[in-house]
Amino acid sequence: MIINTAFSDKFIMDVSKLIFEPTVRGESVFCRFFPGHGRSVRLQQIFLEEKFLKSGFAESFNKFVIVRVDASDFAVDPLDHFFQYVRRSLITALHQKKIITKIDPQKFERSEPLIFTIAAINRLCLLAIQKGYQVLFVIEVGNHPLEKDREFYSAWAKVVEQNLDKIHTHIDSETRTPLDKGVLPAVLIQSIIDVPLPDREECDHYINYYLSLWKMKLTISDFEKIYEICGHDTWFIKESLRILHQGSTSSEVLYNPNLLLKARLQWELYSQKEKEVIAVTLKTGKVPRNLEGIALDLESVNFWDSKRRIPRIIEQVIIQEEAVGELSVEPKGQRLYLGSVDLSQKLTPLEHKILTRLYEQKNRVVKREEVAKIIWGKDEDDRYSDWAIDKTISRLRQKLDLYTNLYRIITKKKSGFMLEA
Repeated sequence: MIINTAFSDKFIMDVSKLIFEPTVRGESVFCRFFPGHGRSVRLQQIFLEEKFLKSGFAESFNKFVIVRVDASDFAVDPLDHFFQYVRRSLITALHQKKIITKIDPQKFERSEPLIFTIAAINRLCLLAIQKGYQVLFVIEVGNHPLEKDREFYSAWAKVVEQNLDKIHTHIDSETRTPLDKGVLPAVLIQSIIDVPLPDREECDHYINYYLSLWKMKLTISDFEKIYEICGHDTWFIKESLRILHQGSTSSEVLYNPNLLLKARLQWELYSQKEKEVIAVTLKTGKVPRNLEGIALDLESVNFWDSKRRIPRIIEQVIIQEEAVGELSVEPKGQRLYLGSVDLSQKLTPLEHKILTRLYEQKNRVVKREEVAKIIWGKDEDDRYSDWAIDKTISRLRQKLDLYTNLYRIITKKKSGFMLEA
């Protein structure tokens, strides 16, 4: 099977090694496809194509029986029916490996209590182990919560707990809800893996692929704008490229409703702790000590770099979600806020002073001479430059546009500037 996609094989092989390395060590694995990949067709190839499985398992590949179990589209209620399906899938996999030679179809037609079905699954796994094999169950959960997730995971723990070094579980999930709710038994979470988002090199590869496919050209400035808005999230990047392909400018991408919708959907896939550390960093520019570990996790998966710069589209979602659209100045006038977001953390000191003054004179013109005095102080007369004033206001306008469309800085020709609300 050939899938026309944009991630390099090297990247997928590296991900495969990351996923299966703990499994090769004999640990059960809860593997989370980190938000940003979503249901990437390319990542699913890890389980569909032999070369990626071989890359992950290395020399151990031929000694694994791999059983794929789809819990995302299968009704897990009642659970006994679901585990009958698991048993059938296991028997089929063992038959393909010639570990068992005959399949009795009538066995699949008989209904029996769940405890007996699990015991039968354990006996089949033991048979494979006696033949020198290990068993890997790949459970496809998706992004929809299971109705009886606690019962489901508890029952599954009974399958693996007796032979943790030989029976492994890979849970393919887009959400950490089972972890956050504490429903995953310890035997299923010996090793938790966050699959990293692509780094800058992979994203360049990804963008150039679609530029070639859609016969587009981007300036260096457009490239940087895409990364500023999207980070290394390929789902966002592809949508941004589509928006540009439809004729929008890079400055219009951030407020495109389709991109915002995707960002809201993606935001819901983050755990509560991850949301907390991202939101706190946005508002204060700092990460509390008790959340530093999560911040480092976000850095390790390329969500942000060591400077903790949040993708602008995620900032926009947080701002809109918290209804923080109003500008305000604290009593001492030293900090300007957009709702709860401290703009002193987002603007240069000079930009902050100019915007504060524009806000104080909201819907009224602030003369160019007044802006010049903020920029140069006592040296205003000697250093005055209309070009420098316009450039400073232009940079401030661009930054403000990234955070809100409720306020606009209007240029009044030969007069000055006005913050329009």
